Amino acid sequence: MEKVVNKTVFSKDGFVSMNKAMVTRNLMSSALLQAVILIGIILSLVAQNWTMLAIFGAMFVIFPILLFVMYQNGIKKVIRSGEDYFDKIYYEFTFKKDVIEFEYGRVDEKENEELKKKGNNTMSFSYETLFKVIETNDYMFLLVAKAQGYTLEKQQFASEEEIEQVRTWLTTKGVRYIKKVK
Repeated sequence: MEKVVNKTVFSKDGFVSMNKAMVTRNLMSSALLQAVILIGIILSLVAQNWTMLAIFGAMFVIFPILLFVMYQNGIKKVIRSGEDYFDKIYYEFTFKKDVIEFEYGRVDEKENEELKKKGNNTMSFSYETLFKVIETNDYMFLLVAKAQGYTLEKQQFASEEEIEQVRTWLTTKGVRYIKKVK
C-alpha cells in the first residue's frame, strides 16, 4: 500500500473519547496511590497508631471521591472549550511510508475555500514528531504532545488492512508506543 487516507470530522464523541483515553494513565497512578494509602492503613493497624489510622482511613475514602469530582468537572470544561468547533472542522490525514500529510478545513465548503486561498490548511510531518498514539475500539488518537492531538475515526479508513498498515508505519518509524484502551 502506497498511502492510506482518513478524513474525520471533529466531533464531540471523538473529543471526549480522546480526553478519556489520555486520563486513563492518570487513573493508573491514582490506583497506585490508593494502594500506598492502604499499606499505610495496614501499618497503622499493626503499630496500633490510631491517629495515623484515622488519617489514612480518611484519605482512603476522600481521595477517590475528590478524584471523581475533579474528573467530571474536567470533562465538562473540556467539552465547553470545544463546542464552537464540533462538527465544523475536518481533518484529513494521508499516511505514507515516510511522512504524514495533514489537511484541515471547515466542513462548510465556502469557508474552507477561503482557507485554501490563504494556503495555511496543509502541512506534513514525520512519524518521529508524534508523542504517542492511543488506539481504542473506535478511534486512533495521534498525540503531538501530552495533552494535544488529533482524533481519527477508525471507520473512516477504507478497510482493516489500511488500519494495520498505519499501525505498521507508526511502530516502525519511532512512535513512542501504541496503547489499546478499551
